[in-house]
Amino acid sequence: MARIAEFIGVPVTPERIRFALEQSSADRMRELEKKQGHLWSSTKQTRQDKPFVRTAKAGGWKNELSEASIAEIESAWGVLMRELGYELATPILDPAAEAYATLFARRYLTWNAAEPQVSARALESFLGPAIEPDAGVVLPASGEQKVEWAEVVQAREPAPAEHVYTVAAQTDSAGLLYLSVAVIRVPDGGLALAGYPAFVGAPAAGPARAPGHLREVLDPSLATVIRRVLRNYLAASASELEADLSSGAHISLPALPLSLESVQRLDWAAEGSAVLATVEAQEARGAQYTLAYELDVEHEQGRWEISAVQTDPDE
Repeated sequence: MARIAEFIGVPVTPERIRFALEQSSADRMRELEKKQGHLWSSTKQTRQDKPFVRTAKAGGWKNELSEASIAEIESAWGVLMRELGYELATPILDPAAEAYATLFARRYLTWNAAEPQVSARALESFLGPAIEPDAGVVLPASGEQKVEWAEVVQAREPAPAEHVYTVAAQTDSAGLLYLSVAVIRVPDGGLALAGYPAFVGAPAAGPARAPGHLREVLDPSLATVIRRVLRNYLAASASELEADLSSGAHISLPALPLSLESVQRLDWAAEGSAVLATVEAQEARGAQYTLAYELDVEHEQGRWEISAVQTDPDE
């Protein structure tokens, strides 16, 4: 603090520094806010039941904000927050960087020992002084490998403008492989590899979990509407479905028509404005599926209406 005061040209003494530190303690600031908060420019127009000075500890937002609120804030301001040094709970999405990592993984894992020059040309655009020719790959004497599909399954950001992606790649000869690819944004906005790739294991995963304690839907009229809506939704019958939709509903029908065979469970979602439905459905070829849908419900003028089914096509 003494160095800051000296830098801005404010004369200081040990007593003044001690006084400033005492006045800046969390307890003292909370006390002052209670007495003077209605006068401060930063708080006089805010809710008085929500203190501006809280725990005065970094990272408290992790326990105070919901996951949905965190995601919304970081979606709007994540790039700026990262530039200012704030920790983010979720990686900043960069579709171009993901695609770049996926394309590299495809080319890196696709090779033909009889045509090594083809593999080398495929990797040329990714390489530079920091990486060996052919990305350090030495092909065997014979054989080939092709990538059938590849996609990013995990991402992290060790530093601003740097992404480390785990790419899952299904190959025709070595099976399912996981390749870690580091990608950076260079000053001109372009993309570049941040070093060699690495073969890694699959992201951590566990057995499927059932939702927490849910309340069963006991209203027979609502259950009837839900069944009818799901039957028409799965059958892609827009005209029949419309009768049970609210005025502002916007539903996108599935491309694969299904017949509703049974409804196994109907439960209220935690917030109480949606119903979770577990159903059995069958397609024309005979394949059967157990599916789960979330339906937003509204009670208007004595009848139940549906405002959304599983997804919002406008988002």
